[in-house]
Amino acid sequence: MNDAKSVVRTKVEQHGSESSPHPSRSADEAVAAAAQKRFSESSYFALRGVSCEYHEGMFVLRGAVPSFHMKQLAQELVRKIEGVGAVVNALEVKD
Repeated sequence: MNDAKSVVRTKVEQHGSESSPHPSRSADEAVAAAAQKRFSESSYFALRGVSCEYHEGMFVLRGAVPSFHMKQLAQELVRKIEGVGAVVNALEVKD
């Protein structure tokens, strides 16, 4: 388990520049916009209402989806975006 935490921490640290340990606000906004676009253009209607916040390499997903499968799909959509170090999936599963 410590290895997984180390990998996430390394990915987040690599996202920043040498002069600043944190990515710029505009870079955060660009990554968040890319994620929101993926959700809004998804062929899965249930994912179109997912909201996300992104800051310093970490995404937080919020909202409600109809199944655990949709919750996992949402997570995978943002996990593959360049610059993402960690995903906190706070989506609720509701019928």
